[in-house]
Amino acid sequence: MTKISTLQSENAILQERISNLEALLADKCEQASQPQPGSGVHFQRLFETMRLGVIYQDADGIIILANPAARRILDLSLENIQNGQPADYRWRCIRADGSDIPWQMQPANLALRTGKPAVDVIMGVYLPQDKKYRWVLVTALPEIQAESTQVAGVYTTFLDITIYKQVEAALLEREQKLNKLLEILPVGISVLDAGQNLVYENPTLEKILGINQAGLLHGVYKNRTYLAADGSLMPPDGFASARAAQSGEAVYNVETGMIKADGDIVWTSVSAVPVNFSDWKTVVTSTDLTERKRAEEQRALLVERLDLATRSAHMGIWDWDIQKNKLVWDNQMYALYGIPPDKFPGAYETWLKGVHPDDRAPSNEISQHTLRGERDYDTEFRVLWPDGSTHWLKANGEVFRDKNGVPLRMVGVNYDITERKKAEEELRRSNTELEQFAYVASHDLQEPLRTMAGMVQLLAQRYRGKLDERADEYIDFAVDGSLRMQNLINDLLDYSRVGRSARAFEPASVEEALLNALTNLQTSIGESKAHITHEPLPVVKADSGQLTRVFQNLISNAIKFQSDRPLQIHIGAQKLENFWQFTISDNGIGIEPQYFERIFLIFQRLHTHSEYPGTGIGLALCKKIIERHGGRIDVKSQPGQGTTFYFTIPEMKA
Repeated sequence: MTKISTLQSENAILQERISNLEALLADKCEQASQPQPGSGVHFQRLFETMRLGVIYQDADGIIILANPAARRILDLSLENIQNGQPADYRWRCIRADGSDIPWQMQPANLALRTGKPAVDVIMGVYLPQDKKYRWVLVTALPEIQAESTQVAGVYTTFLDITIYKQVEAALLEREQKLNKLLEILPVGISVLDAGQNLVYENPTLEKILGINQAGLLHGVYKNRTYLAADGSLMPPDGFASARAAQSGEAVYNVETGMIKADGDIVWTSVSAVPVNFSDWKTVVTSTDLTERKRAEEQRALLVERLDLATRSAHMGIWDWDIQKNKLVWDNQMYALYGIPPDKFPGAYETWLKGVHPDDRAPSNEISQHTLRGERDYDTEFRVLWPDGSTHWLKANGEVFRDKNGVPLRMVGVNYDITERKKAEEELRRSNTELEQFAYVASHDLQEPLRTMAGMVQLLAQRYRGKLDERADEYIDFAVDGSLRMQNLINDLLDYSRVGRSARAFEPASVEEALLNALTNLQTSIGESKAHITHEPLPVVKADSGQLTRVFQNLISNAIKFQSDRPLQIHIGAQKLENFWQFTISDNGIGIEPQYFERIFLIFQRLHTHSEYPGTGIGLALCKKIIERHGGRIDVKSQPGQGTTFYFTIPEMKA
């Protein structure tokens, strides 16, 4: 825009010079009509050396004279230019907008026809040899006969302005490109005058503020409420544009919020630069921060909620930069270790010193195994607080590695399990006492129960049939009750022995354990005519005697709860990650889903003793054995279709 203004100024100067030359030429022509010593020579020299093209045509439009500048501009020789006709194709001309100028409307012909000057006409003259147009600034002055006031000829001057037109076109193209760039920029652009009124804005600013062009130019934005970065009201003198205009210096990145008509807030980062053009005094850029601010607010809310959750759960979050050995804790981590933030320099070795001396070496070993990718980071350890108290923590973490597997970063959580450990210890103590009580009670009851059962059986043998029917019934009740009590005491004794008198784990063939169970159940299997199949079974590290007991109890249950169909029992094995899963499936009467958890509780029965015999300890005993081996037991069943028991045993490490 500045270069165009400069071009216009230079053009005005040229026009003034052309007018002076034309006046001089007219004067010379007048002088030439009067004989003067040496005047012809002077005029001829001026005519031939001037840069302004000059042509003289007679009343018929025939070119009589043309100076060298005219021939050069029109790219024609003297022979070609003289005697040229106005309608000659060589004089094809166009206006600035590209439309053709009819020959009769061309400046020289117009002056001949009307007798009036045609001044400062911009036109393009076609050059046949170059097949292009040369742009000229033309003035045509008619020659009027003094006696008759008729047009005797016309003097036409023209200045080559092609280079100026090219510069103007280049500037126009550049201005169009700049305007297009301003339109598509993702940044709002605005220009203010000396009174801080808007004189220009790009479409992006309209989109950001939600105000159309008419509204912006009418100052709608001035009636909005503005906020500073901290949410407080921003006065007008706090605007970036006002500060830049006041100080005369650029102001950058002023976070500003504008409350829209619908109550929403538009956040922008505003920069303002003072300029010194005629109607431009401040250029302002506005970058939309609304989505970023919303994300920051959402993130702050999530952080607040996470902090509340971690404090409520006594859970801390840590982030270890392994390469730099920089360990970063959140606030809750300091609470878990009983130290203030300024007492923790943030290094792995410092953390390790806070671990209980008895747990320090195992904790470091687990960390190193995790970094080498040999295990997951899932561990429990004790920490010593500065006040001497001991606290239990559980830690979980994940290692992030580069493409070559080198550990770069480890992120995880710690949470306090002190109360859980206390509860576990109390439960362990209670279970030990209960097991001791059950063992002692069942063991001590064995002898008197055997005596009582023996006496009742003798009584039955001696007096059954010798008394009345009621007496025989009572004797049968006593015999049955004593036998059931013996079975119950034996099962309870077995239950209490799990973990007390069990053998250490060693490599055990699961298939051998199954065959031992089938041998023990040989009579029941024969009576039920059960068809039992099994897949190849692995070797695991276990107590083989207890595995036999698990298979024996589960297969015995399948036999006990068979349906009217021929009984089919299948034992399977499947390798899972770090575990072997074993299944015992049957086609018996099945179990209702609501009883899946209840059946594993001690003394819990789903049927009366008259329907199905048993003590209600068998599945509870299986659960206790499997859990001792580090596995779990579960069941799936459909009433009338059958039942499948699942249990897992950890795989044996090489």
